[in-house]
Amino acid sequence: MDKFSYLSNLDSASVDSLYKDYLSNPESVDLTWKKFFDGFEFAQSNYPVLPGAPTAVNSKEVPTEFKVINLINAYRTRGHLFTRTNPVRERRKYEPGISL
Repeated sequence: MDKFSYLSNLDSASVDSLYKDYLSNPESVDLTWKKFFDGFEFAQSNYPVLPGAPTAVNSKEVPTEFKVINLINAYRTRGHLFTRTNPVRERRKYEPGISL
C-alpha cells in the first residue's frame, strides 16, 4: 500500500477551505494542518517550478502519452519475439501482435 494512499480520500473543497482559513489566520486551524501548510508554503517559496516544466496539463496530449506508455509496455513484454538472439539458427516465426 502506498504511504500516501490516505490522500485520495480527502475532500479537496474542505482542504481548500482549511488553506484559506490558514492564509487569513494560521492559528485558526488545527496544529497538524498548520504544520502541513507551513511546509507547503516553505516548498512553494524555496523551490519554485523549474523553467520549462509543465505547469498545466494539455488535455489533448494525455491520451497520446498513454498510448506511448502502452507501446513501451508492449515492447517490454513481447519485444523478445522480435530479436535475433540465436546466431546458429533462425528463430521460429512468431506473431507478437504489435507493430510500429
